[in-house]
Amino acid sequence: MQQQGAMEATTGWLAKIDPVTVETATNYTQGGHWLLLWEAVLVVAVCAILTRSRLLDKLVVKLKRGNRGVFFVGFFVAFLFFLSLSLLSVGWSAYVDWYRERQYGLATNSLGEWMLDQTIASGLEALLLGFFFGAFYVLLKRIARHRPFWISMLTGLFLSIFLLVYPIAIAPIFNSFEPAEPGVIRDAVDDLTSLAGISSDQIYVYDGSSQTSRYTAKVSGVAGSARIMLSDTMFVDDADLPAIKAVVAHEIGHYTEHHIAWSLAFYTVFVGALFWLIQILFPRAGIVLGARSDMTMDHPAGLPIVIALFTVLTLLATPVFSGFTRLLENRADQVSLQVAQEPDGLARALLKTVDYRAPSPSRLEEFLFYEHPSIARRIRRAMAWKSNNPPVLHGRTNN
Repeated sequence: MQQQGAMEATTGWLAKIDPVTVETATNYTQGGHWLLLWEAVLVVAVCAILTRSRLLDKLVVKLKRGNRGVFFVGFFVAFLFFLSLSLLSVGWSAYVDWYRERQYGLATNSLGEWMLDQTIASGLEALLLGFFFGAFYVLLKRIARHRPFWISMLTGLFLSIFLLVYPIAIAPIFNSFEPAEPGVIRDAVDDLTSLAGISSDQIYVYDGSSQTSRYTAKVSGVAGSARIMLSDTMFVDDADLPAIKAVVAHEIGHYTEHHIAWSLAFYTVFVGALFWLIQILFPRAGIVLGARSDMTMDHPAGLPIVIALFTVLTLLATPVFSGFTRLLENRADQVSLQVAQEPDGLARALLKTVDYRAPSPSRLEEFLFYEHPSIARRIRRAMAWKSNNPPVLHGRTNN
């Protein structure tokens, strides 16, 4: 009986969405699935061009003539490779990340603003990946056994460093972060953080509206740099306090359940598994991409082959990534309901995300691509929680 009531309540919530909005969201979401494939094709094509051109081979020869160490050669080759990849795919990135977002009413920045952010992001990405692959090639040169394990450990180390410095050194380059201003919303946030046993000083509001209209929040950082970041798009017009509480409690769930640490462990292990496959597939992939016959994986000029394989394998593993993140998101929803006790607020918050997330995908589509449970599924779970927790237990939550 309660399940039937939850289904009926969910149907009522979904009926609030304009059919045109649903159609637009479905087109946007399903188009995004295809973009995963075409982006992988583009990356592999660029890798093939760079491999066949022998430009990186010539670069490595010149660098070695100067008695450069393995780390420097690996760093410099990777740095130039990823800059080249960004440059050769800038048109694609502009279409996917700016023009298409503008078409669907999601991007709020100008092309010039997007280009500036993209240039900075590409430079930082090339720099960070340069350091990673410099260390990567040092490991390959010095270690002959158990390479997947050591590459996995290297990945974990670099991800940990990145997650530590991102909130305090990288994120502020693109957005401004401030504590929530005093008032009703700040008081509600303080109440939630005290219930969860964390400091309200770890809650920040950032100017996400300068780039996108998405109703969103996120958790970032590890150890002392960990913080919950709320986009100011959540506070546009008349702020929906129950919805905000539900979203904040959801992000608190990510924080208190240590989802960043779980993600770090997951991706560390997963990269090790991918590298084991890359080792096996490298010789044949080198032939397909046009590498010279004596190319080995510990040669920096073979980096495009490594990246091409990594791209294809991660594309094939999309359901694995999606399934893992859905588990975390589902758990964060449970914490939100337990801490904020705002099932209707959570439902309203979810409806605010329908512009960029089709609400009722097929089970197969959700399994393959969705990093969050579908809006329909999440609302149904919230309504089931509501039916199992009468209003007397969760106060003024049901509006």
